[in-house]
Amino acid sequence: MSRTPPMSFFATVKALCGASHDRFRPFDPKVDYVGPAGSSLSKIIPQEIYGCNVRPAAWVHDCLYEIGGTENDREKADLIFHALMLQLIEDRNWPKWHLGFGRFAARYRATSYYEAVRIGGGSCFSYSKRLK
Repeated sequence: MSRTPPMSFFATVKALCGASHDRFRPFDPKVDYVGPAGSSLSKIIPQEIYGCNVRPAAWVHDCLYEIGGTENDREKADLIFHALMLQLIEDRNWPKWHLGFGRFAARYRATSYYEAVRIGGGSCFSYSKRLK
């Protein structure tokens, strides 16, 4: 699925990321941003959570990881990733037959994506030279 995120998504990105968002590379809806770049692992991690495209949130996360910084910056990037996934889930037009279960299950899965980057994402983050 190659949809561009709604403008409200970009407004949230600007609010959460501040001036950093000016340094992001352009969003390409055809690129696989979910999972470690160039890794076979990224091919098995779904781009969608129960039909909700989370690729835009992963793009922001990748951009923040490329900018890098301190461990506090990494934690902030991971929290922004989680918040953006939750926003995309809330903004999705869920079918009535879901009765709230789809949204609940998607939130749960988004939290597992967040936990995965907290546990395993450190090697992909660009730490500042002063930390090395």
